[in-house]
Order: sequence, then structure tokens, then C-alpha cells
Amino acid sequence: IDVDMAPSVPQSPPSKESQTELFPYILHGMLEDVEKIGKTQIVSWNADGKSFRIHDPDSFVSFILGKYFKTYVGGIASRLTQFRSDLKDWGFEDAVDGNGMGETFTHHCFQKGQANLCRYMRCGRKAAAPTRQQIINTTPTQPVS
Repeated sequence: IDVDMAPSVPQSPPSKESQTELFPYILHGMLEDVEKIGKTQIVSWNADGKSFRIHDPDSFVSFILGKYFKTYVGGIASRLTQFRSDLKDWGFEDAVDGNGMGETFTHHCFQKGQANLCRYMRCGRKAAAPTRQQIINTTPTQPVS
């Protein structure tokens, strides 16, 4: 697969912060590009245009995901897990897939041909939880009687 010719691919790798903020826009562009280059057997919009499906997870990670999301590291399973985690953080839900094959995801503000709706999406990623030591250091101590 040669997705280098895809027009939505950034010329320089985005920073982790900008990639996080732009996640739904990058994902939307990726789905448009994959359709333009005829690789919809790997990942595509569903017929309703309100969800997308990863048909071939191994090929998706190996040939497409890294072109758009350069911060994922590790093997195929690890990168796919990181991608799924980002989808969840952005409010995507697992959709019921009629034939039970592939992985289907949906979000009410993520629709084919409507990239402008992405502006209403918010990342719900939680700030890092405080460590046990940070909690101990901020807990007021009471004198022992």
C-alpha cells in the first residue's frame, strides 16, 4: 500500500499535543484518503456514513495507522490497543456490527463528508492520577494522642 500520495497526510510529524487535539480530524482525513486510494478493504466508512470499520486490523496497523498517527509504538497489538484507547477517550463507541467481522466504531459527531462536526468532539482523557506518594505528601497529618 502506498498512502504517501494521500493529500491529508501531514508533511512533518505532528507533536504529541497537536496530534491529540487533532485526532478526530486526522482520523476523518485518513478515512477519506483510504477511500480515494482504493484501500477500503482495510478500513472504511460504513454505508450509513455514521460509523467506520477496521476490516483487516493487521494491515490497518502495518500500512495505514503509522502514516497518520506517528506516536503509537510497539507491535501490532500494542498500537491497535493504543488506537482503540484514543477512540474511547474521544467518545467513540463500539457499534454493533451486523456480520460480526471487523471492528466498528461510531460517534454522533463523526460522519462521512462532515469533518466540520469534529469541532464538537472533546477528548475525555483524564489527567494522570496522582501517585501514592503525592497523596501522602498532601494529606494533613494529625498529632497522635
